[in-house]
Amino acid sequence: MDGVALGRILGELLLPPAGPILLILLSLLLLLFRLRWSARVLFLLGFASLIMVSLPPVSRILMDGLQRNPVIDLNQIPAGPRAVVVLGGGFYRHQLDYGGHTVSSATLERLRYASRLARAAELPILVSGGRPEAALMTAALRQDFGVMPKWQEDASRNTAENARFSAQLLREQGIRHVFLVSHAWHLPRAVAQFRQAGLDVTPAPTLVSVRRVDTGSVPSWVPTAEALWYSRLALHEYIGMFWYAVRYPAGSAEPL
Repeated sequence: MDGVALGRILGELLLPPAGPILLILLSLLLLLFRLRWSARVLFLLGFASLIMVSLPPVSRILMDGLQRNPVIDLNQIPAGPRAVVVLGGGFYRHQLDYGGHTVSSATLERLRYASRLARAAELPILVSGGRPEAALMTAALRQDFGVMPKWQEDASRNTAENARFSAQLLREQGIRHVFLVSHAWHLPRAVAQFRQAGLDVTPAPTLVSVRRVDTGSVPSWVPTAEALWYSRLALHEYIGMFWYAVRYPAGSAEPL
């Protein structure tokens, strides 16, 4: 098993709801061995952590820590970048209404903003998403937004490989400065990898959340599925940044 697959498996086991549920299940297993004190501790940890990440104020704090990059004013495009790079966010398999695979809602959100940015700055687009995602992204840009990307990077399996393979392709074209389009919560990890790959990067976040949580009201402290989802997204990024710091240390051209 390679490092990319291992990282995904470990991430799924750590992230909610799987992580807290595993703690609860482990506590029940310990009861079979009459380790009641240890079982109580694990049960409380699992139950409390699941409740915590389901609270809107907690998810807000976690997401705010990732939304570091300012929104670009499309009426005042900064000088310098020579291309728009848009990162894939997944795809849906075997969709009857599309006759097969199609881009996910997350990818579609990124493509929409990339097309607006490319038109405003009059710049070419590179789509990066591996197989078959990159081809699906190209088709969506052409069919849904009337934009034809100039380059397609289809060999990557994660954000680090998005950066390495895209940088290699762009350097061959003499391009070293790019707008990097992704969700605001994903950009801290992505920007770090693209800069490590040798590119000058202008972050171009899309869907920067402006949700406000009234911590003084009782409903804001009621666990919700939406808060759990946002917490999961944020924790995925924090874990990913730690994992990348270990697996793709600064200064290394190839993964460990």
